[in-house]
Amino acid sequence: MSVLVSCKNDNSKVEELEKKVEQQNAEMQNMKESMLEKELEEKNKEKSNARSEVISNQNNVYHGAWFDIKYPVDFIARGSMPSSSSDNFDSATFTSPDNSVEFYIYSPQWNGEAHDISLKSNEKQSNSKYDDSKSQLIEWWTIEAKDKSYTRSYQKTTNKNSGSISIIGLKYKNQDSYNKYKKQYLEFKASLSQFAD
Repeated sequence: MSVLVSCKNDNSKVEELEKKVEQQNAEMQNMKESMLEKELEEKNKEKSNARSEVISNQNNVYHGAWFDIKYPVDFIARGSMPSSSSDNFDSATFTSPDNSVEFYIYSPQWNGEAHDISLKSNEKQSNSKYDDSKSQLIEWWTIEAKDKSYTRSYQKTTNKNSGSISIIGLKYKNQDSYNKYKKQYLEFKASLSQFAD
């Protein structure tokens, strides 16, 4: 009889041990799956970051009437204001693939008015800010749609020695759009090359 009780106790201990082993195996499997998911997420993030950096480093060159500028290869370029002294354009726009951002450049032979970015009746303009140095005057201003559907920001640079000007800007739907294309916009701004004759 004591042998039977001992066997029953041993069987219940074995069952308990088997349950513990099963539970530990299940926990280990969950941990492995969780680690694999995290590893996969990190790899996808790395791929995504690498892809966006590659895209930002791939540029086309737009040849305006009196300027060249680099823009992202997946943007659509359109001439805006025809030049009065050349067969090409004094200004152009560059639209992102998702239509959430539009870069802008105006760079005439010497100076002029960028009529294609004039204030519209459905917009309001903020006060301008200035930075005046010996060689150039820089002016910044922002225009916002009254219904808050977009914002336009511009920087006008006037060279005091030559009198030439350029206006670079962008139109964006919201802050997320701006943040998404900020790096490419800064590269766009830095790539401007102007020429007069």
